[in-house]
Amino acid sequence: MFRKISSGEVVDRREIEFVKQRFLTLSNATDVKPIRPHKATLPRDKSDIIDGFATLEGTARHASLYGAGSSEFYAEAGGLLLSKLGVGTSIGSAVQEDYVENVAFCLRGGLNVIDTAPNYGSNFSESFVGDALRSFISQGGDRSGVVVITKSRSPSHEAKLSHVGNGTSERRGADSLRSQIDESRLRIGVSTIDVLLLHNLECQLSGMNGANSERYLVSAFTVLEKAASEGAIGQYGFSTWSGLYDNTLRLKTLVDLARSVAGEGHRLKFIEIPFNMGLVHGLPVIFEANDLNFAVLGSASLMQGALSDGLPLPVRDRMSSLATDALRALQFVRSTPGLAVALVGMSVRRHIIENLSLSNRRALDTEAYNEIVSAILDGAK
Repeated sequence: MFRKISSGEVVDRREIEFVKQRFLTLSNATDVKPIRPHKATLPRDKSDIIDGFATLEGTARHASLYGAGSSEFYAEAGGLLLSKLGVGTSIGSAVQEDYVENVAFCLRGGLNVIDTAPNYGSNFSESFVGDALRSFISQGGDRSGVVVITKSRSPSHEAKLSHVGNGTSERRGADSLRSQIDESRLRIGVSTIDVLLLHNLECQLSGMNGANSERYLVSAFTVLEKAASEGAIGQYGFSTWSGLYDNTLRLKTLVDLARSVAGEGHRLKFIEIPFNMGLVHGLPVIFEANDLNFAVLGSASLMQGALSDGLPLPVRDRMSSLATDALRALQFVRSTPGLAVALVGMSVRRHIIENLSLSNRRALDTEAYNEIVSAILDGAK
């Protein structure tokens, strides 16, 4: 049923605007908890770095030890065995103890994907994630079982100026990427970042003409390939809000640029896009990404809580065995064909326990998933 959506179909612009406006509202929120200073705020000493990186064997071992009996809750993507739910940290507790304990609890509960960024969690997320990883390892956990994802900041203003000629400004912006990688490694306290995403790529390229954006991407991919060869990162990719939905970004073009830098062995392997019940028209993007061998991470699985209540009755009825709309929305996203991981905020222990209960449930089968997609589309008419 869902494959009747054309692979070339662009998502309804009303949906794109909803995504943009929802996150604009959240970013302007004033009810932010005060930050409690802690020792991990500044980059860690190099002697405090955790060696190692996520591997297929390590992530499989994590699934076996912490997700026993939940084999269907894990799937191989990007050469790793990933939990179908991942820990999102963009908006979470600003209190160190809560943040660290909750992320470590998620890891012990079987999740093995953590998504962070330098600006997440009031700029504290990376260091909190590092503390949580240390806590997990101190209790017998293995670094090779956990996939740490973080992001680059936008390039400097100079790199976004239209520049005709030798591409100096684009190279300067891309060169800052390696410094950002090393800063994130120190803040988190790991020798290797498993996946480095160019954050909100359409924003990074805004203001550049076509030739300059291509130069910037080639320079950035060159830096990232070198960082991967040196062990600073494992793989790379990009995150986006509307760029793949409104065709500002084209996956095939990006893959071709990566191939021009590193051949068929390039390590451009991950994308992160918003996907939830309100964005089912985004399914063709996921299918295309799969065809190009991308592992797809889904952000905004609950639309920052907007889908936690008030789902239409036809959708509720098809997942009536689940206790809450939040669980129904997550079950839908984690069941999406081709979506490797559904990222969701895990800042409240009660919600974490509820979310982890999905690891013991089978994903929706194809017929049930198609019926829900149809119900959503019918309700949008």
